[in-house]
Amino acid sequence: MTRVSTITNLFGLWKTIPEMAEAIGESHWTVEKWKQRRRIPNGYWPAVISAARLKGKRLTADDLLAMHSTKAPVKAAAYK
Repeated sequence: MTRVSTITNLFGLWKTIPEMAEAIGESHWTVEKWKQRRRIPNGYWPAVISAARLKGKRLTADDLLAMHSTKAPVKAAAYK
């Protein structure tokens, strides 16, 4: 099973947004917004993981967490 490693690759598993939306049981408008934001709300992760697996792709919650992690380091607040 091939692993999905980026948000772009994840959305690319389906030919169209409506096809992905149908696979996870959500409206195509909602999924379109996710694609525009390059973020999938974590409450939908189980459905997305299941749909990706039906496509023969390996996807875990840890994979999704890594895809959604910020690239910039978080600065610690200075305490006095």
